[in-house]
Amino acid sequence: EYAIGSCFGQIEILLNLPRLHSVKALEDSHLMLIERSDINSAMKVFPELKIDLSISAIIKQMRTKQTLHKVNAV
Repeated sequence: EYAIGSCFGQIEILLNLPRLHSVKALEDSHLMLIERSDINSAMKVFPELKIDLSISAIIKQMRTKQTLHKVNAV
């Protein structure tokens, strides 16, 4: 689950992949779509953005693996 200010889709942008997952809002939500080309342009101007997105993507992958491990252990 994501909280206010969260984002998703970093892995797809960083690795130039098609969308890997779908999302479902559990309550009324406000979303902002940022096009891949805009993110890529921003990473050229702000190289640290790529680092931030990479760290965020790695953390999310680790949490997903932990959650799947817990589910499979039950």
